[in-house]
Amino acid sequence: MLRRFWHWLDDRSGIQAILHALLHEQLPRKIGWLHVLGSGALFLFTVQVLTGVLLAMNYVPSTSEAYDSVQYITKEGAFGKVVRGFHYWGASLMVIVVVLHMVRVFVMGAYKKPRELTWMVGVMLFVLTLGFAFTGYLLPYDQKAYWATKVGVSFVGYVPFVGEHLKRILYGGKTLGAPTLTRFYAIHVLLLPLLTIPLIGFHLMLMRRKGEMPPGAEADEEAQVEKPIPFYPYQMLKDLVFAGVLLTLLFLLTFVWGVHTESPADPSDSRYLPRPEWYFLPLFQLEKVQIGKVVLFGGSRVWLGTVLIPVLFVLLLFALPFLDRGPLRRPRRRLPILLGAGALLALTIWLGVDAKIETDRERARLVEQSPAPRFSGLAAVGQRLVWIAACAATAWKGRVVARRRSSFGSPPVKPLIGPKDQLILYLVNPKETHPNTVAHREGAGADLVGSAGSGCGVSVVLQAYPAACA
Repeated sequence: MLRRFWHWLDDRSGIQAILHALLHEQLPRKIGWLHVLGSGALFLFTVQVLTGVLLAMNYVPSTSEAYDSVQYITKEGAFGKVVRGFHYWGASLMVIVVVLHMVRVFVMGAYKKPRELTWMVGVMLFVLTLGFAFTGYLLPYDQKAYWATKVGVSFVGYVPFVGEHLKRILYGGKTLGAPTLTRFYAIHVLLLPLLTIPLIGFHLMLMRRKGEMPPGAEADEEAQVEKPIPFYPYQMLKDLVFAGVLLTLLFLLTFVWGVHTESPADPSDSRYLPRPEWYFLPLFQLEKVQIGKVVLFGGSRVWLGTVLIPVLFVLLLFALPFLDRGPLRRPRRRLPILLGAGALLALTIWLGVDAKIETDRERARLVEQSPAPRFSGLAAVGQRLVWIAACAATAWKGRVVARRRSSFGSPPVKPLIGPKDQLILYLVNPKETHPNTVAHREGAGADLVGSAGSGCGVSVVLQAYPAACA
């Protein structure tokens, strides 16, 4: 029955010839483990697409529900921790693998004639990979996501003449808010995939058309190099092993390190220290590079380091096959250009490491200078409470209302109305005082919100601690 179906499908579609063409490409003898990086990047992109679709099924791109929807996915959704962990760590691994793949192509001289267009499409895919990372960073809408995105977009605003217009386009308004989140979400899940998937197909087509460059062969020797190794099963087995290694890494990173989520985005928190994800730290650190006492990219010149230099670098990568048109490919015969590229890579890594060290030092200093007391246990829960008070003494005569903040995917919770001392008792032991509520679940105390009504028309937001409730 299956054989008859296969013959019918092959007769109608020619699938057998397609599979044969895909799996039986002939490769040079020295193709090996270094050539698994391209297929590894493709595997990680597939993981990102699959996990992204699963996340999008429950994610709500609004400033009021984005954070709660991410928490619901992680803590209550089916396999939510795995899905979010794979998507989060997959982004970092994809940046690493794509960069290593480009370094391998550069060192072997595989960007030269006749593979210039293959290299240029690869550069486009590298830029799109960073675009995915930047636009996806805001979506959890926690403190780190909000402030890092705000700083990143603010750099664009310093570009002369067009900076403010570009910033308004990215924000969808004058400042970061609901339109920004919706816009970044649309770019992340619609625009970038529409650009990336066709480019990946075009990249693979170009690779098959010109074939893998024989390692160590000069341009005039390539035509004489034998290609006795079929892609299937030899190189395909290596690709599958590398995909298994990447999958194992994703499991380890997800279950050992997990995904750190900070508190919900708070635009009023001016003390927060914003820092981007590790792959953007070198750009962030360029702002602070100085010679003597002169900061090269400080103040209004910040766009030179954070916008102009990256754009020039990408243009240099695009033009590389036409700037380096010599026939030499072997690394030992191209030492000057390889040493220059190595120095640039080392500088980039140093900027990233220096930014990480400086960030840790700055955060430690802020903790030491923080006027807020540091609590643990129930006191830490109380420290996270946010009270919205509007003339509580007069409008409610000392009575307060407590309700559980809307949790995405949870049933509505009836407000608890009563004197302040009863509310405090509820916060300390909610299960005993109100055993029929869902607020005694783990973490619910941190989601309580106090409200004194809206009759006064004036609201004050402040941080409340256990001592303030006494």
